[in-house]
Amino acid sequence: MRPPLRHKLKRFKVKSRRLASSKSNCKTRKRNSKHYKNQIEKIRNFFWPHQKLEARCRVEKGKGFSTGNRVKIGGIHVRFSLCRFTDLCPLSLQVLSTCANPLCKEGEVDEVPRLSKRPYAREDESLDQYLQEIGEVALLTADQEVVLAKRIKKGDQGALEELTTANLRFVVSVAKQYQNQGLSMGDLINEGNLGLIKAAKRFDETKGFKFISYAVWWIRQAILQALAEQSRIVRLPLNRVGALHKIGKASSGLEQEYGREPSPGEIADELGMNDFEVRDTLKISSRHLSLDAPFKDGEDNNLLDVLEDGMQPPPDDPLLDDALRREIEKALATLTPREAEVITLYFGINREQPLTLEEIGERFGLTRERVRQIKEKALRRLRHTSRSRPLKSYLH
Repeated sequence: MRPPLRHKLKRFKVKSRRLASSKSNCKTRKRNSKHYKNQIEKIRNFFWPHQKLEARCRVEKGKGFSTGNRVKIGGIHVRFSLCRFTDLCPLSLQVLSTCANPLCKEGEVDEVPRLSKRPYAREDESLDQYLQEIGEVALLTADQEVVLAKRIKKGDQGALEELTTANLRFVVSVAKQYQNQGLSMGDLINEGNLGLIKAAKRFDETKGFKFISYAVWWIRQAILQALAEQSRIVRLPLNRVGALHKIGKASSGLEQEYGREPSPGEIADELGMNDFEVRDTLKISSRHLSLDAPFKDGEDNNLLDVLEDGMQPPPDDPLLDDALRREIEKALATLTPREAEVITLYFGINREQPLTLEEIGERFGLTRERVRQIKEKALRRLRHTSRSRPLKSYLH
């Protein structure tokens, strides 16, 4: 019996994640390393051998950067987000066809689950509208970028706006790599756009590179600068922010590889850094919290309400004191009256000040040595297991 199509598509979704992880790991490995070759082998096994789809297929170009492609396989319509690595998109369509090949007849399934989640969390409708608008702007060719760069050098503001507007989608691609580090997605995009404008003003078209290959460094620098200055109460140096990002990225990759949280030593080996440097960088990665900030929006409770006041005793201390006093009285009741009185006077139990051996001897008409012998005998009896066990639970 053939497995349902939705199960095949689910397996494709899992393999697609592994593929993206493998390519990401390849970028951080040396080309001659064993791990790099293993990752390349995973990618090769993922796409080979290819099977052609027997049923008719039609690919429609979707509008915008975030809407992705719409694929029709037989009578099944599937929409999936664009891959993070654009060169993998055509291959993804081919693998999708391979997975759906055995069961792609019309009417076999009514609904196909989404293949992937959105690459970033959308915060509000305005951001969603912004992403849709920049996705509708056509990309520029290399020749068009050269012409615009020359016009920008002559002070043409229209050319500057045209060049930056056509590359705004790449700012989003870079900004989503720095999420959850103290700034919202909208703030990251704004800072990245400022870096894009700087890159457009300084771009040298005579070098022979595409504009975005040069601009991506300015975009990253602007975002890192904003994270260093705005994401924390205590400002961190820019090199520390960059190190934190690299450590976080390496930690995520190792966690996927090992199935557990990596140790600082493993992260240091992965990045070629000193173990002490990694530990020191992780120490400063902690976040600052406001004592007056509510736990959730619309709630009155805050962190200040649940913090312990070190100047005040714990509320259960009186109860513990009463319980300890009763246990001591039970233990003293097992001694002779004279032994119990000597212990009470010597340790100042239920008294303001303890008495010395001489003072106790004067009260009983005994010598100092005799009082000491009575005290030692009483303590030996109290150390017996049956008497000392209830008292040991009160020792901290």
